[in-house]
Amino acid sequence: MSNSSTSNLSSFGGFDYSLEFGSRSGGSDGAWELNPEALYHTQLQGDFYREEDNVTRGCTLVLPSMEATPFGVFHAEDEPMMGNTCKGLGNIALHKAAVDSLQFSDLLPPPVVEAARFSGSQRLATSLLLAADSPAEVAKTIQQFLQTQVTSIIGKVSPEKFSMKADVFQEVNCCPTHCMLKVRVLQGEQRPGQGQQVLLIEFCRRKGDALAFQMLFHQAEDFLLNKFAPASAAPRDAHLTPMPLRLPNSAASFAATASPLELTPLLAMLKEGDRVDEETQAQQAEALAALKALATWSTTGAATCCAALEFLSPPGILASCICSCSLEVSFLASCLASTLAEKCGADRPMIYQALQLLPAKTLASSCAAGAKRVSAAA
Repeated sequence: MSNSSTSNLSSFGGFDYSLEFGSRSGGSDGAWELNPEALYHTQLQGDFYREEDNVTRGCTLVLPSMEATPFGVFHAEDEPMMGNTCKGLGNIALHKAAVDSLQFSDLLPPPVVEAARFSGSQRLATSLLLAADSPAEVAKTIQQFLQTQVTSIIGKVSPEKFSMKADVFQEVNCCPTHCMLKVRVLQGEQRPGQGQQVLLIEFCRRKGDALAFQMLFHQAEDFLLNKFAPASAAPRDAHLTPMPLRLPNSAASFAATASPLELTPLLAMLKEGDRVDEETQAQQAEALAALKALATWSTTGAATCCAALEFLSPPGILASCICSCSLEVSFLASCLASTLAEKCGADRPMIYQALQLLPAKTLASSCAAGAKRVSAAA
């Protein structure tokens, strides 16, 4: 092919193809091949097959049962069940509405298990046997207990499996504790003419404090037995009887005489490293629980915690913990900020900065309690 023919080919039809095709280097036959470096310059406007895929795409799914705008914006006022949950965790009211939209129904019965699962040898120690006509009513009662009787956030509800997961916060010996549990409703094989169904309610601890889970199970047991009849008259196991917890004298004396320097190990556990993992969050939660207990035991302990956080820790460490992505760390930091505001006043910069991240109702109650304490001292 001559040079003139090549020139005519490269500009055939009014388009310049010389940018997209180029001659092989050193070739004498005049053959043409694709030139990848020039493909970008030959893109036609609107040709999406040759556009660079450098756009980050995503979508936001809105639950159809919620009153939401086309842009997915949802607004709800704070409710008492939220407690001291911080704003950094997202819209808890949005999550609560999503959980409430999932309803249990008798049209979809709970899973059926073998009769051996109901026997004492294979049955979990933290389980109940109830006689009820409606399994859905039992599941709704458990959900009502988690929403109204304890401080908890229900994370997952599975109506088809008759199960739910929740994060529960209990106060054991003036120390806030956390546990995650899963509750399941199971039924045995229904016999003709049996009457009421025998349901097995299993409480399983997934992680967290064992004492908090024990207290929760006994609270749920009393709540359910007040509404439903037990399927067996067997007495409660002796090893599951709740034992009274008392404050050790050493802990009370330490709270009254501790100095800010003695809290340095706890403050070191609060500091975030270069990488925040589950181990770091567990250390932060343990330190916050200890500081919360120290501030609750006495006013002197609360003043010691304030001094340690103000002068011996990085600025804004308490506010940073409130905005943590860990639910346990955020909740414990919110409880600590509320307790310090009640006993030491909300006018300190460190406490005031942390309180700005709490819901409005919690802020108002903390300020009112602090003002009442100051007026009583005067």
